[in-house]
Formats: sequence, C-alpha cells, structure tokens
Amino acid sequence: MTQLSSNHISEQTLDKAMLLFWEKGYFNTSVEDIVGVTGVNRATLYKNFDGKQGLFLAMLRRFRSNVIQSATDSLQDPSRGIEAIHFFFNQFFHADCQMMSSHGCFIIATATDIPSHDDEVTELIHDFINHLRTLFLDIFIHLKSQKQIDQGEDPKALADFLVCNVLGLVTLFRSGADQTIARRHVQTVNRFLVNLRQENPNREVINTTKGVSHD
Repeated sequence: MTQLSSNHISEQTLDKAMLLFWEKGYFNTSVEDIVGVTGVNRATLYKNFDGKQGLFLAMLRRFRSNVIQSATDSLQDPSRGIEAIHFFFNQFFHADCQMMSSHGCFIIATATDIPSHDDEVTELIHDFINHLRTLFLDIFIHLKSQKQIDQGEDPKALADFLVCNVLGLVTLFRSGADQTIARRHVQTVNRFLVNLRQENPNREVINTTKGVSHD
C-alpha cells in the first residue's frame, strides 16, 4: 500500500495534486500535468509515491481524510437521529461544502471508473461506500430501537436508499446540471425522512426494496 509521504512536499503542493486529479480524473491526468501544476519533478514523484498511480491513491486517501471526514461529521453520533441526516444532505448547498463542489465528490467520481482501475482503488472506493452505509445504518438502528420510526421499517434498506441518493446527487453536481434539480431532490429526501418519524399508525410503510431481488 502506498503511503502518503510529504517529507519534501508541502501541504499546498499536495492540495494542488489532489485538486488536479479531482477535476480531471486519473485517466485524463498525465505525469506532465502533475509536474506542471505542482512543480514537483518526476524524480520526487517516483521517490515519494512510486509514480502517478501511487500519487492518485494517496490523494484519494487525502480527500477522504480532509474532506469526507468533515462532510460526514454530523453522522458520527447516531443519537442525533433524523436531524443528523437532514444536516448531512442540506450541507451540500453550503458554499464551503467541498464534497459537493462543481467537481462533485472525488471518491464517488472515481467510482464511476472502477472497471478501469486496479484492485487497490476499487477496494478504497468500496470501503468508503460501506463506511457511509454504516453511518446511516447505525442511525436507523438507533431510531428503531428508540421507537422513533415505524417498527416495520428495515434499517438496512433505508441505509441503502440514502447511499444511492448520495451517489446520484454527487454525480448530478459533477455533470453541471441545474442545481434546482438537486435542491428538489434533497427536499424530497427530507420529506421522506420526516415521514419516517411521524407517529401515524395508519401510515403505509414505504417499501424501499420493492422490485429489488436479493441473493
């Protein structure tokens, strides 16, 4: 596993490398691009990261540590319940939300190219998606244990549903589509969440797995 080494590389330079891959993607970024944008010569690049692939993996990990950790902070405490999820989705429209910049999420953007990447990149992407799912799942398990959502709801299905929404929203941002579409989508997600916590014995439980086959 390639480790992030910054013994002779400044944080500012590493940020430039991360942004370059974030904007252009792995396959559209050449070693010449890296050298030109960061000012790091080839010898330093290969000494610290074993080349472009190693640098890319290091920048994905850097993005997760510096950006994803902050973006998912509201989800870390399951006791915050639905409000934590509201905050997570609503922050996408904050000007300082790096995860949902005009480039979309670096990690999720990379996920769309998974078939073209090696096993180490694929494992990193899957680990991130599983982590996000676990954060949602822990919240729904807590809500169900506290009887704050209908007992007929399946926490696993709800977590999967939200993960798919996150993936879709990030892809939408990266596409450059009108943000009105994304705002309406988030509003719909928020209404769905509010409906979950309404104490209405006659409410029909929303089946988030309808039409989906399971192994």
